[in-house]
Amino acid sequence: MLVLLLGVVTACSDDGTGGDNNTNLNNHNAGPLCGDGVVQSEEGEECDDGVANHDLAPDACRTDCLSARCGDGVKDSEEACDEGLSNSDTEPDACRTDCLQPRCGDDVVDHQFGEVCDDGNTVAGDGCSVVCHSESCGDGVVDAAVGEECDDGGRQPGDGCSPICRLEECGNSVLDPGEYCDDGNTADGDNCSATCDLEECGNGSVNLDVGEECDDGNRLAGDGCGPTCLMEALGNGFVDPGEECDDGNLNDHDGCSSGGLVEPGYQCTGQPSDCSPAPACGDGVLSPGEECDDGNHVPGDGCGPLCLLEECGNGFMDPGEECDDGGTASGDGCGATCRVELCGNGVIDPDEECDDGNTDAGDTCGPICLFEECGNGFIDPGEECDDDNVLVGDGCDNVCRVEPTYECTGQPSDCVIPM
Repeated sequence: MLVLLLGVVTACSDDGTGGDNNTNLNNHNAGPLCGDGVVQSEEGEECDDGVANHDLAPDACRTDCLSARCGDGVKDSEEACDEGLSNSDTEPDACRTDCLQPRCGDDVVDHQFGEVCDDGNTVAGDGCSVVCHSESCGDGVVDAAVGEECDDGGRQPGDGCSPICRLEECGNSVLDPGEYCDDGNTADGDNCSATCDLEECGNGSVNLDVGEECDDGNRLAGDGCGPTCLMEALGNGFVDPGEECDDGNLNDHDGCSSGGLVEPGYQCTGQPSDCSPAPACGDGVLSPGEECDDGNHVPGDGCGPLCLLEECGNGFMDPGEECDDGGTASGDGCGATCRVELCGNGVIDPDEECDDGNTDAGDTCGPICLFEECGNGFIDPGEECDDDNVLVGDGCDNVCRVEPTYECTGQPSDCVIPM
């Protein structure tokens, strides 16, 4: 009872300010405060982690005792991005107001994310593809609005869909692969049959009116008279057996040599052969097998000499890298940023507690990148011993001093009482 009375008397002490209200008492009885570690929901608090409240740490309770939220400028674990007041649903490449990255179909052309168009949807066939690329012949989408009849995702002839996305079929007035003629119809009796075969060739009679040079009664290749009743010879415009190309002439240095061989650095297609320089790294054209092609072989500009992107994890030692093991995993000797993982590199690698960019002792981070503190098992500057604990009575006390009558050796210290 006496203790309770004293408690009352202390609480009612006069602070000397006069009047009935006591200032100190009022301060002691102040209402709940944000940051006191107690969630006062009736006061509008959503959270309160006390001194851990933070306006910059991801997922932390904010200093106004509101939960981390999209738009507060801090990228929390559930957010893809958060640029605070810069979040926008209309600005290109900006973090969106739902804290998601810009995406195809949001009606904003985000160039940094590889978009060249964005019509607000991911529907194909409306001029802007499902991945926000312009729809064109060869993109795998039939765009009837621009006259496409087919689109097989390529621009190669002979696969049923021509390089201009028209159906390869007899009667289209285009000599497609496999056809020997195409007069724009599928009628027989006009020297070009309903299946686009020359009607006379192979009948055993040379018809000079339709341009036959020979007719041995068959359409076989390799017997001197070709499938179109032309003599199998270099320069006839047909790739006969034993030839790699035939561009209709016997000239060299035009891609197809006088011997019917594709010349180095060229590629030839079709009949007569159409020869053009073959794609190569450094020609400024992105070809199959290349990740990039900036028109040169200079390293250090983002696109390497082999036309592979210069980035950590590509297996090539690009400018600015110390190593590259083909991955970005840590703990294998080559870190996620292609720096050699070793103590003193300024990066806290696996198994390190600290790394201050050196291996000096006495600066709080020791020579093997463990914190210099009593109990770490290493004798740091200022310590006489360190037995990997901070217990007393075991020879090495809680401030790493050798206790009386003990002798300590080694790391961690082995302390014994001499005999």
